[in-house]
Amino acid sequence: MNERLTMHSIHQLLTSRCLALIVLLGLLSSCSPEARLQSAAEDYVTLALTLNLHQVGEVDSYFGPESLMPSQARPLQELQADASALMTEVAELEVPENSARQQGLVARLKHLINILDLLQNPGSLNFAEEASALYQLPMNELPPKTRMDEQGRVVFIEREPTALEIEQKRITEELDALLPGRGSLPFRIASLQARHMVPLDKREEVFQRALAACRDATKDIWELPADENLSIEWTRDVSSPWHRYLGNNQSSLQINPLTIGFAGSMLDVACHEGYPGHHAQFLLKTASYAGAEIAVEDQLVLLRSPEGILREAAADYGVKLAFTTQERNAFERDVLFPMAGMDTGELETYLQVHLLVKQLAVTTVPILQEFGDQALPRNAAAVALESESLVASPMALLDFIEKFGAYSVGYTLAEQRLSNYIDARASQKSAKWSLLKEVLENSSEIANTVFTAGAE
Repeated sequence: MNERLTMHSIHQLLTSRCLALIVLLGLLSSCSPEARLQSAAEDYVTLALTLNLHQVGEVDSYFGPESLMPSQARPLQELQADASALMTEVAELEVPENSARQQGLVARLKHLINILDLLQNPGSLNFAEEASALYQLPMNELPPKTRMDEQGRVVFIEREPTALEIEQKRITEELDALLPGRGSLPFRIASLQARHMVPLDKREEVFQRALAACRDATKDIWELPADENLSIEWTRDVSSPWHRYLGNNQSSLQINPLTIGFAGSMLDVACHEGYPGHHAQFLLKTASYAGAEIAVEDQLVLLRSPEGILREAAADYGVKLAFTTQERNAFERDVLFPMAGMDTGELETYLQVHLLVKQLAVTTVPILQEFGDQALPRNAAAVALESESLVASPMALLDFIEKFGAYSVGYTLAEQRLSNYIDARASQKSAKWSLLKEVLENSSEIANTVFTAGAE
């Protein structure tokens, strides 16, 4: 078994590494605090990567040394004990010239410990508490829906509709007017979408064209490295698009062609995963180091982190920034639909419906919160998601909630908070691009500010 995985204590491992450094460098003094800090950072990375073996997806991105990859999984309890010992060790180091890195590593270890604790004690935090503890995203607790009357009977509590419910009603009424006819509204939307599926043999070509348009829109505003590249792998081994930053301005994106059939999704996925989404986000972050060496702990991003959820929010916000509604409609009408060989007779209706359904995404938050708090059964939650928020695959969304909990609000509530934050501070499109860039370059430090200010 790997020495890293059989250590009796973090202290012993650090000591042995220090002795190795002394021999290697011919030093007669004790190991320096800076060297011990570097060693501790590497151990943090290995602990996080070991967690990812327990549940794939816990590490969102890693582009650091392969030598730190663990060979096998370990019990969560052991990982938590090692992380706690390592946090104590780091906190006690005297590194005045590198105190910012020391404090950052302590914070990362504390966050990792919180994740490990949650995984070992599911249900210890409700949905709102998890959003706050893991993502620095404040959420309101759900108000009670029922109470007991004097006779001991359950009665529903009367209240005024929330702003979200009013908006939801407005959107569904508009959709209902756009799609008159028989059948439920979800059925009519599904029928429209089915008539606008990109043929399977055209999907790669159409997606690549959409990706090129997203890149062009982003490159017009942000300076991208000349050697940057996003390679696409078409595979049926993934159920949803999966981006990985590989370092050195290179990324890979895995896409299942069977799951990217809707014409309106092509631009969404291309911008979200590529430009100005995840690939471009890492390009900006890397460039912000201005050629300086990137600390090993900064080469790893945990999925369940404020930085991770802010990047999801920014990727969705970036789609709207790259293309106004008018620009998007024109591009899809004049380029994508003809390329796919699709009839444009219902194009305007289709595009309106697609954008309205996307606006309903934030209305899933109370349903998911109630489901996450185990106050709403799975089947009832699926019905509510489909009938009220018009989610096409409610069971898949609930599966995601059961696996990753409150992380799901990164695509909805966090995006709304980020949008509010930017729109309140910038009115011109160019200024919004600049502010988004600033947020992404400081994503690990600014998440709480964005999410809190955006709620006001």
